[in-house]
Amino acid sequence: MPCRSVFAPVESMFTPYESIYSRLWYLLDRELYMADFGGSNFWIGVIAGWILMIIVDLFIPVVGPLVGGFAAGYIARGGAWNAGIAGLISGILGGIVVVILVLVGGTLLLGGLGFFTALFVGLLLMIVLFLVHGILAFLGGAIAGAVRG
Repeated sequence: MPCRSVFAPVESMFTPYESIYSRLWYLLDRELYMADFGGSNFWIGVIAGWILMIIVDLFIPVVGPLVGGFAAGYIARGGAWNAGIAGLISGILGGIVVVILVLVGGTLLLGGLGFFTALFVGLLLMIVLFLVHGILAFLGGAIAGAVRG
């Protein structure tokens, strides 16, 4: 008896020349993994979460991205994945604001030397803040999407 692949029913639908990418998209339901960027609630949630994140982050730094991501995800709707993406985008926007403030503040205080120093510090901050704020806000948004979903 010949050994059959687990994906035999799927493999018969595709020609041998199709890429693995198209086979994976068939196996994964694309609707579950796509964010709805077109909805008006999505961008309202991102902006509201971003503003809330900036306000709360001034007082309690680690809780700010979680609360902002939760607010963004709760307003955005669409399940845990869509809400998590809304939180992620609001977290990245919060990181961009901090980097711009560091760049402008360094330039105003120290002139040309301050600009290059702030540029270096801003790039390092951008990497760290994108990771920290992005991940925490994504978690907050995903929790909100799961609660609301």
